[in-house]
Amino acid sequence: MGLADATLKAKALLTHPTIALDTNIFIFALENNLSFPIAVELFRLLPKIAPRVFTSTITLVEALVHLYRRGDHEEITTTLEFITGQGLITIVNVDQTVSLKAAQLRAQYKLTTPDAIQLATGLLNDAATFITADHEFRRRIPSGYLETMKIETI
Repeated sequence: MGLADATLKAKALLTHPTIALDTNIFIFALENNLSFPIAVELFRLLPKIAPRVFTSTITLVEALVHLYRRGDHEEITTTLEFITGQGLITIVNVDQTVSLKAAQLRAQYKLTTPDAIQLATGLLNDAATFITADHEFRRRIPSGYLETMKIETI
């Protein structure tokens, strides 16, 4: 996929008023992963389009663990700023409500705990779209099963 196509797809995804992002979107954008140019474009366009964006605190765990292992405190700070979108992205704590919804989703769709937490976070914050690079979501959760939220894979 070329940059122009990635930009168009990213713009289309960001037109939803409320979106939830899976950790892999952050990681691919941070790495400037050329296999996922849409991830990079999502974050480039986010300040211009400014939808409500959510992710759970699980994103912090998954995105920062390797930096803590390396002891790279400067990169930890930079990554934290990126994950919060400099205030444009809401990081949602995993509380009892999120945990209960995640347990329900995990049981119903056989999701991993992190995936169930991310999906629960999106649902509980009325996200119209959950954006992920994990194609397992499409296999595990058939189209139309989540009445209030669409799952988009990049």
